Amino acid sequence: MTRRDPRGFTLVELCLVMVIASILLRFAVPAYRSIVNNARAVQAINNMNVVREAAVAYYAAHGTWPAEASSAVIPAGLAPYLPSGYTFSKPHYQLDWENWTLPSGLPSNPGPTVLIGVSVVTTDPLLGNQVLRLVSKSNPSLTSADHYTMLMASTSDGL
Repeated sequence: MTRRDPRGFTLVELCLVMVIASILLRFAVPAYRSIVNNARAVQAINNMNVVREAAVAYYAAHGTWPAEASSAVIPAGLAPYLPSGYTFSKPHYQLDWENWTLPSGLPSNPGPTVLIGVSVVTTDPLLGNQVLRLVSKSNPSLTSADHYTMLMASTSDGL
């Protein structure tokens, strides 16, 4: 009678370990992706709030909101109110300052002629929708294509 080497594993034992590991990974990877996506969304909202605070300080100093700017571009005059070295271009998204003029107001409410907001621009719809879900809990928000916008103000006089 021959004895099996006690230091090794059988093929069945190795296969069982591989099956268990694959089952665990099947649940762990989506959970990890969800956690990472949520962290990115919270970071995006924090960046939107930094821009909002800077814009309010700009408004207090100048009596008007910063002008519209392209995506990833800091509006003229806003940079001194932002932290040093702050950029609108982030690894997974860009920020976009929104200053929309609405000559006829909104379809359901003709009163506001200007909408002010900050958008997260991303090609990742999971990130954008998570940003929108978190933002809409405390602020009015909207989405259009790859822009997920937190509205800050709506006025009838442009201020």
